[in-house]
Amino acid sequence: MADQVKPEVKILKGIGEDNAWFDPLAFAPVTEARFGNAGFNSMRGPGYANWDLGIFRSISVGGRRALELRFEAFNVLNTGHFNNPGANVSNLRLNPDGTVQDLNGFAEVTSAYEERVMRLGVRFAF
Repeated sequence: MADQVKPEVKILKGIGEDNAWFDPLAFAPVTEARFGNAGFNSMRGPGYANWDLGIFRSISVGGRRALELRFEAFNVLNTGHFNNPGANVSNLRLNPDGTVQDLNGFAEVTSAYEERVMRLGVRFAF
């Protein structure tokens, strides 16, 4: 864990390279054999919201036979689900005056997952 050097960590919500999700200067690397003072799970990433849709229709074909039509869509709105930002404060490179030279993956959200998926199905029961 890192040392938290600012009392409050500002959430910037930047996505992509060279855009920090949180203030990278709020943390400093631990340079000796000890645990940092930043709390475990003290910060949260971008979060996750999802809408799924399912439509089903059963049609009686006679007797005990039935036909079921299905349409399912996962992540209907095609919302981007971003991974958590990089957490290795040792990757951060600073200029001599203390400004950020290169985030190098620290505090950056650089990947996403789960695109829209749709499927159609037919089931015949007898």
